[in-house]
Amino acid sequence: MPLIGMTLLFAKYTVNNKKIEIAVKQIVSGSNLEPSGTVANPESLKLYYKYRDLENVVAEAKAKL
Repeated sequence: MPLIGMTLLFAKYTVNNKKIEIAVKQIVSGSNLEPSGTVANPESLKLYYKYRDLENVVAEAKAKL
């Protein structure tokens, strides 16, 4: 279970209008995801790569307190 909850800033969809939150979850969990051809805007997934180490950053900050 993740320690930190996140709200998707922009809902990501396939070309068939299906949400792809599983892909976002995989990216945030550390997977190097190669978006399939069905992703409507594959460039938008790059936003989530910066959140990969968020739990570690929070844990380190708490340890310093």
